[in-house]
Amino acid sequence: MKKGFTFVEIMIVVAIIAILAIIAIPNFLRVMIANNESATQVTLKKISEAFENYASANSGMYPTEENQLTDVTPPYLNQGYDGNTLAGYNYSLSLSSSGYNVTATCVQKGTKCSITSYQITTGAVLSFTP
Repeated sequence: MKKGFTFVEIMIVVAIIAILAIIAIPNFLRVMIANNESATQVTLKKISEAFENYASANSGMYPTEENQLTDVTPPYLNQGYDGNTLAGYNYSLSLSSSGYNVTATCVQKGTKCSITSYQITTGAVLSFTP
Protein backbone atom coordinates (compact mmCIF):
# COMPACT_ATOMS: atom_id res chain seq x y z
CA MET A 1 0.00 0.00 0.00
CA LYS A 2 1.32 3.46 -0.95
CA LYS A 3 1.67 6.19 1.66
CA GLY A 4 0.66 9.79 1.01
CA PHE A 5 -2.35 11.96 0.34
CA THR A 6 -4.73 11.62 -2.55
CA PHE A 7 -5.44 14.46 -4.92
CA VAL A 8 -8.96 14.85 -3.49
CA GLU A 9 -7.63 15.18 0.07
CA ILE A 10 -5.16 17.88 -1.00
CA MET A 11 -7.88 19.77 -2.87
CA ILE A 12 -10.13 19.69 0.21
CA VAL A 13 -7.34 21.20 2.32
CA VAL A 14 -6.71 23.90 -0.32
CA ALA A 15 -10.45 24.70 -0.41
CA ILE A 16 -10.59 25.02 3.38
CA ILE A 17 -7.58 27.37 3.39
CA ALA A 18 -9.18 29.47 0.63
CA ILE A 19 -12.44 29.76 2.59
CA LEU A 20 -10.57 30.82 5.72
CA ALA A 21 -8.65 33.44 3.71
CA ILE A 22 -11.88 34.81 2.23
CA ILE A 23 -13.22 35.24 5.75
CA ALA A 24 -10.03 36.64 7.32
CA ILE A 25 -8.84 39.17 4.72
CA PRO A 26 -11.83 41.60 4.96
CA ASN A 27 -11.58 41.52 8.77
CA PHE A 28 -7.87 42.26 8.55
CA LEU A 29 -8.53 45.20 6.23
CA ARG A 30 -11.17 46.62 8.61
CA VAL A 31 -8.72 46.39 11.51
CA MET A 32 -5.99 48.06 9.45
CA ILE A 33 -8.33 50.92 8.48
CA ALA A 34 -9.43 51.39 12.11
CA ASN A 35 -5.78 51.47 13.23
CA ASN A 36 -4.89 54.05 10.56
CA GLU A 37 -7.77 56.29 11.60
CA SER A 38 -6.94 55.97 15.28
CA ALA A 39 -3.27 56.77 14.60
CA THR A 40 -4.30 59.81 12.56
CA GLN A 41 -6.51 61.16 15.34
CA VAL A 42 -3.72 60.69 17.89
CA THR A 43 -1.22 62.42 15.57
CA LEU A 44 -3.55 65.38 15.02
CA LYS A 45 -4.08 65.74 18.76
CA LYS A 46 -0.31 65.60 19.31
CA ILE A 47 0.25 68.32 16.68
CA SER A 48 -2.50 70.46 18.22
CA GLU A 49 -1.01 70.02 21.68
CA ALA A 50 2.33 71.26 20.35
CA PHE A 51 0.67 74.38 18.89
CA GLU A 52 -1.21 75.09 22.10
CA ASN A 53 1.93 74.61 24.23
CA TYR A 54 3.86 76.94 21.93
CA ALA A 55 1.14 79.59 22.21
CA SER A 56 1.12 79.28 26.01
CA ALA A 57 4.87 79.88 26.11
CA ASN A 58 4.75 82.76 23.60
CA SER A 59 2.07 85.16 24.89
CA GLY A 60 -0.74 83.51 22.94
CA MET A 61 1.04 83.76 19.58
CA TYR A 62 0.98 80.59 17.48
CA PRO A 63 3.93 79.55 15.31
CA THR A 64 3.83 80.72 11.69
CA GLU A 65 6.21 78.00 10.48
CA GLU A 66 6.43 74.34 11.43
CA ASN A 67 10.16 74.56 12.12
CA GLN A 68 9.38 76.82 15.09
CA LEU A 69 8.07 73.65 16.74
CA THR A 70 10.82 71.26 15.62
CA ASP A 71 14.02 73.35 15.69
CA VAL A 72 13.95 74.32 19.38
CA THR A 73 15.33 72.55 22.45
CA PRO A 74 13.35 70.73 23.68
CA PRO A 75 11.21 70.44 20.55
CA TYR A 76 7.44 70.78 20.69
CA LEU A 77 7.30 68.20 17.86
CA ASN A 78 9.94 65.55 17.14
CA GLN A 79 9.30 65.61 13.39
CA GLY A 80 7.67 67.71 10.71
CA TYR A 81 4.29 66.66 9.35
CA ASP A 82 3.49 69.20 6.62
CA GLY A 83 3.41 67.37 3.28
CA ASN A 84 4.17 63.98 4.83
CA THR A 85 2.03 60.86 4.59
CA LEU A 86 1.54 58.71 7.69
CA ALA A 87 -0.88 55.82 8.25
CA GLY A 88 -2.65 56.42 4.94
CA TYR A 89 -3.21 60.18 5.46
CA ASN A 90 -1.38 63.14 3.94
CA TYR A 91 -0.90 66.08 6.34
CA SER A 92 -1.08 69.77 5.46
CA LEU A 93 -0.66 72.68 7.86
CA SER A 94 -2.04 76.21 7.54
CA LEU A 95 -0.42 78.47 10.13
CA SER A 96 -0.75 82.06 11.31
CA SER A 97 0.17 83.85 14.51
CA SER A 98 -3.52 83.84 15.51
CA GLY A 99 -4.21 80.14 14.92
CA TYR A 100 -3.70 76.95 12.97
CA ASN A 101 -5.54 74.48 10.79
CA VAL A 102 -4.14 70.97 10.26
CA THR A 103 -5.76 68.67 7.72
CA ALA A 104 -5.12 64.95 7.23
CA THR A 105 -6.47 63.76 3.88
CA CYS A 106 -6.95 60.09 2.99
CA VAL A 107 -4.57 58.81 0.32
CA GLN A 108 -6.51 55.70 -0.73
CA LYS A 109 -10.08 55.68 0.54
CA GLY A 110 -11.43 52.19 1.05
CA THR A 111 -8.10 50.40 1.28
CA LYS A 112 -6.23 52.54 3.82
CA CYS A 113 -9.02 54.63 5.35
CA SER A 114 -12.77 55.14 5.40
CA ILE A 115 -12.83 58.80 6.52
CA THR A 116 -11.98 61.22 3.67
CA SER A 117 -10.27 63.78 5.89
CA TYR A 118 -9.74 64.91 9.46
CA GLN A 119 -9.19 68.52 10.49
CA ILE A 120 -8.04 70.04 13.75
CA THR A 121 -8.16 73.78 14.31
CA THR A 122 -7.18 76.34 16.92
CA GLY A 123 -8.32 75.23 20.35
CA ALA A 124 -7.93 71.52 19.46
CA VAL A 125 -11.29 71.26 17.68
CA LEU A 126 -11.26 67.96 15.77
CA SER A 127 -13.71 67.34 12.92
CA PHE A 128 -13.93 64.93 9.99
CA THR A 129 -15.43 64.57 6.53
CA PRO A 130 -16.81 61.09 5.78
